[in-house]
Amino acid sequence: MPKLAFTPLRKAEIIGLAEHARKEYSGLSLDQVAERENIILIREPDANSKKAGYACSLKSETPKLIPSLSRPGEYILSYREKEIIYNDCIVINPLYGIPEREIFWHEFYHLWYSPSRKTTMDFFHQYSTGGALDAQEERRANMFAAFMLIPEVWKGDTAEMVSERFGVSGEMARLRLSAV
Repeated sequence: MPKLAFTPLRKAEIIGLAEHARKEYSGLSLDQVAERENIILIREPDANSKKAGYACSLKSETPKLIPSLSRPGEYILSYREKEIIYNDCIVINPLYGIPEREIFWHEFYHLWYSPSRKTTMDFFHQYSTGGALDAQEERRANMFAAFMLIPEVWKGDTAEMVSERFGVSGEMARLRLSAV
């Protein structure tokens, strides 16, 4: 099958995804969202880290359950045959200095919507300055988080007002205000 070209999500699509997610996960804590979506949520405090967090999907192999030939209806573990499992993870550094919710929803976007996630191999998304495409994808993830956490802004709102009202960083509030 030929590999399909990646078409980046447009602003309206990102806003739509954020609105849907906000409705879907309304009232749930980050831990509850992670559990519901089978995401392993890890909080890894590191005061010296330059990373707020990252998303990854790790491949692991386990013995496969196969039907027993000698005991019909029962299963046994076959160490010869393997079952491949992908474990989706979001790692948050709670000491980074911005609300965990911002980090979580930013990484949630990368986990489900970034182009590098479309492959069937181990996936690690970490901020990279490798090029314009990385910077664009970071902006998309930030926009998703901003619209997820800040459902509306009012005429005359300042970044400080939005930050206070929704419990987000000033940077997130400014991003949301600029995307009106």
